[in-house]
Amino acid sequence: MSNKVKFSDRHTSLGGVLSVILGSITILLSIVAIAISYAHGGQGPLVVGALGIAAFLFDLCGLVIGLVSFKEQDKYYTTSVVGTLMCGVLFVLFFSILMMGLF
Repeated sequence: MSNKVKFSDRHTSLGGVLSVILGSITILLSIVAIAISYAHGGQGPLVVGALGIAAFLFDLCGLVIGLVSFKEQDKYYTTSVVGTLMCGVLFVLFFSILMMGLF
């Protein structure tokens, strides 16, 4: 039997975990919106736009929470890095799509 010894009382950053969850929700909403749009031959109903805006807002919140989570003291920041990078890449993607629609 192995006894695990923990030399630190650090835990995973709560903001990092929340950022990863919000990034995952963003990906899920995006997949649903793409599937609905594909099923309608590219002429998706209004719900596709609503899902896209919701995904963008979830992503923006995840990005902000991920960045703020680095201020937590004595935490493991692995999930903060993963969540912030995931939300950052998705933010750039969504922002690019939004700009293509405007211009």
